[in-house]
Amino acid sequence: MQKQEPLLDAVGMAVDWAETDTVVVQVPNSRCVVDHPWLEMTSQIEIVCASAKSKYPSRPSGGVVIAFDLPVAGILDIESVAGVDAIVAVRAHGPTDWGTDADHSPWITAFDVQHLGGDVITPVPDASAPIQSTVRGLTRPLHSRDSLNTRERHEAVQALTYLRSNGVALETNSVMAEALRNGWLGSSLELRQIAIALNGGTNLRYESRLRPEMLREWLSAV
Repeated sequence: MQKQEPLLDAVGMAVDWAETDTVVVQVPNSRCVVDHPWLEMTSQIEIVCASAKSKYPSRPSGGVVIAFDLPVAGILDIESVAGVDAIVAVRAHGPTDWGTDADHSPWITAFDVQHLGGDVITPVPDASAPIQSTVRGLTRPLHSRDSLNTRERHEAVQALTYLRSNGVALETNSVMAEALRNGWLGSSLELRQIAIALNGGTNLRYESRLRPEMLREWLSAV
């Protein structure tokens, strides 16, 4: 939902959509509630925040979570919480012309998120066949869904470096969406950052962990 949608109405719309009493609003920090006092004053919904320094230090335990003004990293963190039935993002946004922070479009694309109000965020294009094959291949031994361990990062850098050096475009949001489709969560953001760095000309160091024939197989996927 976009900022031009009245936020109080947007939260009310989210609650109506949830059709359950088990609803919480997760905010990024206490300041968010100071800026939008009606969250606490007019809503009977519990407010939670992932930050231990917040006035509302708690985690959702299930049901529907209204992700209020959360970046996509915060939404992916909620995705990892057992028992959460659905997430409604209030104030999601699509690609911008500035900055390298991830927007919500890969998450919307990967999970086919229903549009409830505000401007429609255009899904990102499907990743190319070599990218899809590579992400599937990297997923098989992947242990860290929230962050890449050292071995996984070496493999990801090696694979994307190989693809790019062989003419495969690294469309960063499409790479991230494909990772999300394959069960990556916070680690999808890391894969996106690797792609951004390589696109920017950074020579990322890595230890060769992947067999050459495996890389060639991923490259030749159609």
